[in-house]
Amino acid sequence: MKLLRFLLNKPFLRIDSAIGKISARMARSCDRFILRQCYEDGMKTYIDKVWGWDPAWQDKEFHQSLKTSATYVLENREARLIGYFQLKHADRQSDYLRMLILKPEVQSMGIGTQILSEIRQKAQNHGRTLRLRVFKVNSRAKRFYERNGWNIIADDDPYFLMENPQNTLSINPKQPQ
Repeated sequence: MKLLRFLLNKPFLRIDSAIGKISARMARSCDRFILRQCYEDGMKTYIDKVWGWDPAWQDKEFHQSLKTSATYVLENREARLIGYFQLKHADRQSDYLRMLILKPEVQSMGIGTQILSEIRQKAQNHGRTLRLRVFKVNSRAKRFYERNGWNIIADDDPYFLMENPQNTLSINPKQPQ
């Protein structure tokens, strides 16, 4: 909760990227439609493979996630949405990266890596472990997280649960002998 409280009260990140400056701000109610479209564009293929895509159920689930997760809009310097991410309190020691979606036109430019690194660093700075789940059928996302140092820690069908050991090791250092 400590990390999420911090994130709710401050701008989350600002990075220089291949496309210029990118910032993250808390989502507002006026962002719902464009975020929902970004969610569908990014997730429909995988959800359809796993359970089938039910638009009514997806709408309900999406709107529920906006209530239960801290949702950040990623914008370029012209304030155009390039993606979003969601963080959720998991337990006393960890937070959960619920969603990280970038629009296709800004993928494979190192932006996701920069954003993921910033999120992980913020968690580490607040003594939190950060975890995420990735659909098993989304091999591209799984490879992305693995390239960024994340390891599978559990098989949670239809997902893999992943954690970054850099985050865990720095939070729980070994005691000197």
